[in-house]
Amino acid sequence: MTHADRVRSADEFDRTPMGPLITTDEIAAGYEILLRRKADEAGLRYWQSRSTGGLTLLKFMIELLRSDEFRALKRAESHLQPRLAARPTANRGPRTLVVRGDINSGTGYSRAIELYTGKIAQFFERVVGVDLHFHPSKHIRRWQHKTIDDVEVIALLSGSDRRSVVLNVTTPDRFTRFSGAKNVGLFFWESNRISIPAWKILSIYMDEIWAPTRFQLKALTDAQFFGQLRHVPCPFPTVAQQEGSGETNLMFREIGSPGKARLGLIYSLRKIRSEFAFVVLTIGTFLPRKGFPILAHDWAKFARANPDAALLVKTSSIDVNERPDDLFGELADAFLGPARRMGLERTRVFLNTATISDAQVDAAITACDAYVACSYGEGFGLGLFESLGKGKPVACPRNSAFRELLPSEYPYLMDTDHCSVGLPDRVGLQSISSSWGIPKEGTLAAALQVLRSDMQHVDFSAKLSALTKQVQLASSFDFSRLFEQ
Repeated sequence: MTHADRVRSADEFDRTPMGPLITTDEIAAGYEILLRRKADEAGLRYWQSRSTGGLTLLKFMIELLRSDEFRALKRAESHLQPRLAARPTANRGPRTLVVRGDINSGTGYSRAIELYTGKIAQFFERVVGVDLHFHPSKHIRRWQHKTIDDVEVIALLSGSDRRSVVLNVTTPDRFTRFSGAKNVGLFFWESNRISIPAWKILSIYMDEIWAPTRFQLKALTDAQFFGQLRHVPCPFPTVAQQEGSGETNLMFREIGSPGKARLGLIYSLRKIRSEFAFVVLTIGTFLPRKGFPILAHDWAKFARANPDAALLVKTSSIDVNERPDDLFGELADAFLGPARRMGLERTRVFLNTATISDAQVDAAITACDAYVACSYGEGFGLGLFESLGKGKPVACPRNSAFRELLPSEYPYLMDTDHCSVGLPDRVGLQSISSSWGIPKEGTLAAALQVLRSDMQHVDFSAKLSALTKQVQLASSFDFSRLFEQ
């Protein structure tokens, strides 16, 4: 059985209709999103009667977009724009950048906001942020500018330069349009299909949609998102040494031995590094598309042949209310089964499920010998490229952003089977007809074995550095082009 078989290959999903029959709540939401008013009783009755005849949400949205009422609304908005632009230059305030999103946490989105802002802040006189996803358990101070709320944004833009920009770095259901600025939406997507009608409809309120990869740009184009679609690559991360040492207080708990307790001993990062000759790191949220079952299967195979190797797993749950101990239990179950089948007495897998600082992430990357990912698809993969930028070799599937950004000759890309799979997705956003790149059986274990052997060669560092420069060059972008007036 292949890995693709294990994740329930399902080609019949390609024949699944675009969406379920429309509900009353969706009709009401469509009126509020597109027509900016409550649905009247006559309208509700009309659309409800059509739902029994097979009306889907997508068809409903398309008909609203073609309605005379919507077109009149857009014409009225277009008439306002020249009057706004015609205000005297003397009355303009500072050119302002407003960034809305997860600005203070350890998530990939938060790190991406930091990278994009670092590149574009120079083109603005004032930079402010709106924290959309604050939660005490996930909070890490990252945003270096003033933080305000959406009400303050409205007031701020009323006196700002009309070349101001509102950058929404979040999923499209949180995109918000503000008068007096260019409105930009940016989000990360991992598969070849974006089949969320409401997201497409909400994109109509953005002047531009930025795609961090060409892979995603194609998905946006195929889904017929509105606004000007632009490829604006995520800046290549550089990992500067953080203040303070995160190594001494970064702790991992080992998954217990097969047939015994799931909870093993707690180790410091320094202790793990001193005990094992070859240490591999992976960082990622515990989601179905991250491929943890494949990682567990192939790690057990590699660990049996390499008794001096250890795997560090830094993970978290998308559910902010899930207890770290419960998350540990889920991951332990995933790794213990393959370890038992391989006859391992010890998994040598060490987990950290807590929120950690940038200094601790930096310490983990510094301490490891290599970084690995088994995702079926990635919107970018910041942990992997941060490791590569710090001179660490990486092993990952030949799919999505990895395939686009890494050179085709990169030696540790894993071959994949591309197919539709049924993901038990907690978020429920991914289309079941999406195509994913599932790493082939044994390719991770083989890639790690080759990588470890290559590290013994005297020219290994020089070759890795040359490949890293290729990636940096491929992801380079002149951000000044976005703001020329």
